[in-house]
Amino acid sequence: MKIYVKMFPIAGINDAAREMELVLSDGSLDELLTSLQEEAGAAPLPLETLMFLNNGQGLDIHENVQFHDGDRLWVLPQISGG
Repeated sequence: MKIYVKMFPIAGINDAAREMELVLSDGSLDELLTSLQEEAGAAPLPLETLMFLNNGQGLDIHENVQFHDGDRLWVLPQISGG
């Protein structure tokens, strides 16, 4: 299955937005994160400082997440407001 990923600029990982297609065999979150780390060249990704949106919905990486063919994932720096 193909997952379309847009990674926004994230300090220490990338200076510009990147778009990529990741091919996953089982669609698990662990597989996605491993593929994403390999593509981004960042090991390990600082998950606690990132925000994930899957098909426009917030994604809790601490839950059992299953991706589907054609999903669109955005990876952004975590946003905090006050």
